[in-house]
Amino acid sequence: MPRLLLVVPGVLLACIVAVAQSSDHVEVFGGYSLLQPDFNLVPGPPTNGWNASATLKIRPQIGLVADFSGFYPSLGIRGGGFNTPVTDTITGTSYVLLFGPQLALQFGRITPFGHFLVGESHVSPWKDNGTVIQGSAVTSTTALSYAAGGGLDYSLMRRFAVRCQVDWLHTTFSSTDYQVHILHNSARISTGVVLRF
Repeated sequence: MPRLLLVVPGVLLACIVAVAQSSDHVEVFGGYSLLQPDFNLVPGPPTNGWNASATLKIRPQIGLVADFSGFYPSLGIRGGGFNTPVTDTITGTSYVLLFGPQLALQFGRITPFGHFLVGESHVSPWKDNGTVIQGSAVTSTTALSYAAGGGLDYSLMRRFAVRCQVDWLHTTFSSTDYQVHILHNSARISTGVVLRF
């Protein structure tokens, strides 16, 4: 599976470069992303991160998407009660790599779109001030993931737009002893800018 993380993006980028000779065949998106509930399997506040994607248009309404995102949950541990200062910070990382078809319809400046994406997610064990916590909910591992959702692009100029996107993200990770498979569903909300080439 880790080879898939290297081979598929390389092939997609080569196709993007080949098609980018023509106008408006490629869209690149980048921006802020929020994940709720927490992706690293510990209940907590929403998790901040980023989302980036590249869309290769094979027809005006149909595209192939490579979608990447990263999230960095952080929990403050208080030494005493609720009003005591934070004494420890527990952090984690998770990355998502997805691919799939996207359908978009343009109505003037507004372009709604929908997609279904499949790929992998990677989760690292929790760390306490940089030290791996023994007995974390999951070991550093990858798992099959998929997302369904869509959003809206609003064109400010011919080659520049702003985007709001919402996805239902589903993945499965195993417990540290691999005896329990953990199903996880999250809402991924992203916003940022779109460049068209």
